[in-house]
Amino acid sequence: MRLYLRGRKIRLSRKQEKLLARRITVLVLLLSLVTLTTVTIYNKAVPIAIENAPAITRTKWESIIIEEVHRILEQGNYGYNSFATETQDENGKITALSVNGRLVTDISAAITKRLTERFAATTKLKIPVPIGSAISPRYLQGVGVSVNVNTMTYTAVNVKIISEVSSVGINQTRHRLTARIITNTKLYCSNVKSEISHEYNILLAESIAFGNIPNSYFEYAN
Repeated sequence: MRLYLRGRKIRLSRKQEKLLARRITVLVLLLSLVTLTTVTIYNKAVPIAIENAPAITRTKWESIIIEEVHRILEQGNYGYNSFATETQDENGKITALSVNGRLVTDISAAITKRLTERFAATTKLKIPVPIGSAISPRYLQGVGVSVNVNTMTYTAVNVKIISEVSSVGINQTRHRLTARIITNTKLYCSNVKSEISHEYNILLAESIAFGNIPNSYFEYAN
């Protein structure tokens, strides 16, 4: 065995060479054992991560959606009067309610565009799985540090604005505009593929007025 230090050959006795060779062999075996153990635990953690993916993505996607929708509303300074116009009679009773269809369409398109961009930039998702759950789910569930299972996600978004008029009490009418957002996610982890779908209802604007439900309701565009 030849060893060099800064270009100079280190001379070892035969006994020292044998001792060094044994240590190197033990080190290689230990590294191989650690690698094998890590790979085994990781592979056992993958099915658990796939099972937990719907809950993880639901929470993460919800925070992204709320953040982007609120940002769009703030940037446009949109309030209830931006979306709807109430018509009242001489007694102040609401007789008709009009919704700006063009603005609703523009908001829907803006939400779709913004969310598509965010999800395109959020393709890598790490799902933590406790080591105990991977080694022995029956006896060590949730025990130990977590193994981060790496996944790739690709998400498509569908946005629809829902306009609802309802009675919420005695002589009270509520008009609510809600963005119904459906996400369809394809998740890839190792050789496993999973499809996840979520639905969110994000409030855009709301108004409660006294009086009966309007006699008419229609959409208009400026």
